[in-house]
Amino acid sequence: MFNGIVSPSVPFGNLEISLDKADFAIFGVPLDQRSSGRKATINGPDLIRRASLEIEEYSLRFDLDYNTLKVCDLGNIQVLKFENALELVKKIMLRIFSSEKIPVMIGGEHTFTYSAISALHPTHIVVFDAHLDLRDEYLGEKLCHATHFRRILEEFDNLEIMYIGFRGFCQEELDFIREKNNIKVISSYSISENRDNCIKEIREFLSNSKRVYISIDLDVLDPAYMWEVSNPEPEGLTPKELMDMFILFKECEVVAADIMEYSPLFLWTPCSYLAAKVVFELLASLT
Repeated sequence: MFNGIVSPSVPFGNLEISLDKADFAIFGVPLDQRSSGRKATINGPDLIRRASLEIEEYSLRFDLDYNTLKVCDLGNIQVLKFENALELVKKIMLRIFSSEKIPVMIGGEHTFTYSAISALHPTHIVVFDAHLDLRDEYLGEKLCHATHFRRILEEFDNLEIMYIGFRGFCQEELDFIREKNNIKVISSYSISENRDNCIKEIREFLSNSKRVYISIDLDVLDPAYMWEVSNPEPEGLTPKELMDMFILFKECEVVAADIMEYSPLFLWTPCSYLAAKVVFELLASLT
């Protein structure tokens, strides 16, 4: 169906729907060439799929049976060279979007969000992440998981971006934010101390949006809940804090989403189930 993609051994949620009948098209990016910390994001997409088969089927939050979700799982991209993978992700995003479906990328290192944004040109990005990924360079790389949002903002200077749940950053990134007026930040501390005010800020940000891209780095969750990520950062969000915010996306036009940086070393841990639940609840919020 798509050049460069291999069909999944099991589709996400066992939802076997053809692309023409789907609302969402999922594809995996099992690559970690420019990751740091725990380098196991290559395992992420398939273990999320495996756990999705065992998650109970009903969302109390959205009063929805997951079996009613119209999801086509295209499979995983298969390519060796990093630069080729960047280009392939861009082409897949464009093709899915041109089919009037919502692309959903699961992975996999966060760097590939750069390709998605380059393809779809959203007006607003909501990023759930422990980190800002705004360094100019990291470990000798200008484009990697710690720099990709810097590259995005350099390329698309009119883009509005909101970080939610951040708590790990360096002085360079803080200085960069202070120079910009199109970057808004809500720390994990702010959410735990004044959730209602944070929800108001997010709703206001989305009220002026036209084309929203959602990017979720699973390290936004506290390591007590999600420890199988490349770069865990203490004092993060709880699963409920994260997923309760998804209801805000019902109020805007979402063009695509990604759920990234799942980095499992083991075939079975509760983290896989949590990652799958995040995907399910996000899709439920967009239905």
